[in-house]
Amino acid sequence: MGLLACLSTLNRMDVLLFYGPALIYLITKCRSWKNFGRLLLTFLPFVLWEVFSVIYYGFLFPNTAYAKLYTHIPESALLKQGLLYVYDSFMIRSP
Repeated sequence: MGLLACLSTLNRMDVLLFYGPALIYLITKCRSWKNFGRLLLTFLPFVLWEVFSVIYYGFLFPNTAYAKLYTHIPESALLKQGLLYVYDSFMIRSP
C-alpha cells in the first residue's frame, strides 16, 4: 500500500490526500516501529525525488503549482473564464 501511494504521489502530489486515510489506518492497526519503518521506507523514492528536485530545479513542488499562484489576475476574471470553460465543454459540435 505504501509503495502504491508513493508511486502515485510521484505522479501527482495531491493524490496523497486519497491515500492518507488508508495509510493512517495501517499505521494505527500495526502499532510497531518495525512496520512504521517499513512504511516510511516505501516512501524513499518520493523523498529522493524531492531532494533531486530541490537540487536540480531549485523547487520542491512542480513549477505548475507556482505558475498558478499569485497571477495578479482578479478572481472575477478567473471565475468568468472557468464558467466559460465549463459551458464550452458541454456544447455539442457536429463533426
